[in-house]
Amino acid sequence: MPTTGLPELQIYGRGGWPEIVVRVFDSASWCGTVPSGERLRPPVEAEGGRGLELVNALAVEHGGRWGAHRSRSRLGSVPVSGKVVHFALPVRVPWCPPRRDCHEAARELRRLLAARGIGPLHLNDGLRMAVLSVRAEITAWVRDETFFVTLPSSGAVCRPVCDIVEVTEGIVRCNEDLGAPE
Repeated sequence: MPTTGLPELQIYGRGGWPEIVVRVFDSASWCGTVPSGERLRPPVEAEGGRGLELVNALAVEHGGRWGAHRSRSRLGSVPVSGKVVHFALPVRVPWCPPRRDCHEAARELRRLLAARGIGPLHLNDGLRMAVLSVRAEITAWVRDETFFVTLPSSGAVCRPVCDIVEVTEGIVRCNEDLGAPE
């Protein structure tokens, strides 16, 4: 098992919007709003922030998008809080993983969230539907190969079950934001 708190790289395909997503996690504390425009370029003497220029250039050049937010680690013996910088680039061919029933998708979402230190989690399987309660403000329903997730920051969100990584990260992000000091 890797040492807790080391940087992490995650690359995956999204099927809902055909794109490839790259995420880089680090355990440094969240420092607020991500700079944009002229503020994106750090001063010459700065020791950090140049990676954001690179990410922005890639996204602009290839019609993608990028951002940063609070998150939790995926690797290591104990999940830790930190931040993630991500960018997504469109691909020409959609990624279509094998079909997954709602119960299997809900169990996998529960496993991914528990691995990130989110819990306690409550799963209820029903007829062609499963419900995962994360906390009072966050609930995920799985039905007809679709996740329906309530997040206070963005309301109801619908994603195909093939985008389970994106759904997981959205829940982790919201959970971290809700638990963050004001």
